[in-house]
Amino acid sequence: MISKVGEASGGVNKLSDNPEVGWEEMSIDDFVSCYKDTDYIICMDKHGDPVNTLDDIKNISDKLGELTAVQKNNVWRTRTDYLQMNRVGDMARELNGIFA
Repeated sequence: MISKVGEASGGVNKLSDNPEVGWEEMSIDDFVSCYKDTDYIICMDKHGDPVNTLDDIKNISDKLGELTAVQKNNVWRTRTDYLQMNRVGDMARELNGIFA
């Protein structure tokens, strides 16, 4: 659902560009290879998620600092409550503001 909201808001789902890549976990190397030149990365917020800043992302692996989105400070994180259906419009509005 979140990828559909992103596409409707003006984004392009990188996963749809590569049908061999799915939602399963992937290695850092595969993630960097797939998303290296991506302009924006949207992370899904989860309760207790330790990733709050770009430094937190870079601390996971130095390789994540190679991502264009990280270098340009274009990493965004959804709010936990965006997973509720009554907040989809808010999410679409905010994503459109990011992509516009």
